[in-house]
Amino acid sequence: MSDNSELIEFLIGPGVDPAESAQYIQSLHQAPVESIEMILRSLINNLEPIVADKPGLIDGLLRLLQSNLLRQPSEEAETLDSDLIVALYENLPKELGTRFLLLHALAIARGPEHLQALAELLVEDAPQNWIQVGLVLSPLFQHAGWDVDSMFPRVLDAIQNLAVAGGILDLANHLFRSGQTKRHRCVDRSDDLIPLLGALVAQLEQVEKNPKAFGDTPEQVNQVLSEAIALIVSVCDALALIGVDRAIPQLKLAMELSHRRIQTEAAGALARLEQEEGIDRLIELAAEPSARLRVLAYAEELGLEDKIDDQYQTAASRAESELALWLAQPGQMAVPPSRIELLDHRLQFWPGFDDPIDCFLFRFDYHFAQGDFSNLGIVGPMVHAFSADITHLPVEEAYAAFAGWQAEHEDIYVVGTEHWNAAQRRVADVSVKELEEKGYEAVTPEFLGFFLGEHAVVALASKDGAIGVCVYDGLELVWYPTSGRMRPLTAQDVWQIYMGRKILRTFNT
Repeated sequence: MSDNSELIEFLIGPGVDPAESAQYIQSLHQAPVESIEMILRSLINNLEPIVADKPGLIDGLLRLLQSNLLRQPSEEAETLDSDLIVALYENLPKELGTRFLLLHALAIARGPEHLQALAELLVEDAPQNWIQVGLVLSPLFQHAGWDVDSMFPRVLDAIQNLAVAGGILDLANHLFRSGQTKRHRCVDRSDDLIPLLGALVAQLEQVEKNPKAFGDTPEQVNQVLSEAIALIVSVCDALALIGVDRAIPQLKLAMELSHRRIQTEAAGALARLEQEEGIDRLIELAAEPSARLRVLAYAEELGLEDKIDDQYQTAASRAESELALWLAQPGQMAVPPSRIELLDHRLQFWPGFDDPIDCFLFRFDYHFAQGDFSNLGIVGPMVHAFSADITHLPVEEAYAAFAGWQAEHEDIYVVGTEHWNAAQRRVADVSVKELEEKGYEAVTPEFLGFFLGEHAVVALASKDGAIGVCVYDGLELVWYPTSGRMRPLTAQDVWQIYMGRKILRTFNT
């Protein structure tokens, strides 16, 4: 299919067979670069009707372009025509959410002309989302040997754009720290970075004093806070790596902010600049779980390990820090816990690992104005905590819940009641009858669970006046009352406990 208009007609024209169109698009995941270029030309030449009638097609094709290039050997990806990427990027509507993927494609290709084009677009027409900018630049962190001079110093003109500045500074810091550049590429921009740091510190001071001035909802305030923190971290690191003593007063002001991550970065920068005040604060921050891993990394980099108390360098202390950082992410609790306590540490076999792995089980607590919140979290095979309250579970059952949650296999799945066939319904009816004979009442199946050739019914039920969830396979019965709990276990949670019991029992006996 060599004609561009024919391709678009095949994809979106009247009377098109959706199945054939989808099959063709799927085949492009493994197509050579020439086919991708044909798609790009087709889009450029037919952009107006596609934007008007089928904007979703653009999203799909841009994602396809990204995934295709990620599969290509680097020497093939580098043959991609950068002019086509630029032409399409410049003509797509700026509000298109996937437009930034074209910039990511330039970074994946990593040829000199791709990087020159990327630098120019980041300066002149960059995404206004700092997370998207981070994704765009990620291939340049993952690979070495690309032509740094193709991007620098031109891309440094993008530092004026706060959405882009953090990503560019992080890249320059990475290149210098990893030895890919002998001279930090922001040395000549240090006079711009000092006032930027001052402005960011002032902004965060205002956020701390009056967060409502920066948004009507907690989500809006957190977005402002996240953007400012990400940028201030990058600026502190750059100034320290460059060795800008003139930044010391601003770094000291940053270290006085209440946010632990900023305190850590400012203290680390001051320590790198051989300021005792920064070294002392860095050592103190090792006691803070949410700051500990970063503190230890700086201490190792700066030769300060012997100044950190041994209790903060143990495997358990590092695991505690991992959980605190995970909980502090915006998608989780957004702030570190008020308290973390190690409940259990054991070496055990775990699904997905060939050798026994250290498993750490923690209890964490939050003290909010509207009430307290507690739960259990795991570190080792993963870092995770549930929405449902599992603080009442015995340690072995808590491990089982996490093991069952993580279990993935083509022979592990569930079938909801609405999809049961006649045979599955008969199996469930037998299980329900047996549960009733065991004293359970109002047994209401939720789904059938299939686990490596075995099956069990998962049902809501009541017993002795308590409502709960049970899993029954004809031999083994798991029952958890849920009455009176603020965040009770769901049917899915109890199914995961059932699976996890079997998995860990098999692996560790």
